[in-house]
Amino acid sequence: MLIRASRVLVEYGLLVGLPIAGVLLALRLGASLVAPAAPMHDVARAAGPVGEFSLPWLLLSVAVLVACARAAGLAARAIGQP
Repeated sequence: MLIRASRVLVEYGLLVGLPIAGVLLALRLGASLVAPAAPMHDVARAAGPVGEFSLPWLLLSVAVLVACARAAGLAARAIGQP
């Protein structure tokens, strides 16, 4: 029972610790980066008109979210998760 408990603690530590270590590493490595300034004509074109609503983009976003959630559910089920 003690071995099982220690294994769970190690797995939990890795599950929580590795993402935190990754974020801290990314923050440290990215702290010295400087983004180049974008030309104003590119910024205005990329942003589009203020308040523009695009139904196709909204539907595509919802479809991608549903597909990703479904894929994550199938992957979890494949490894024995409910």
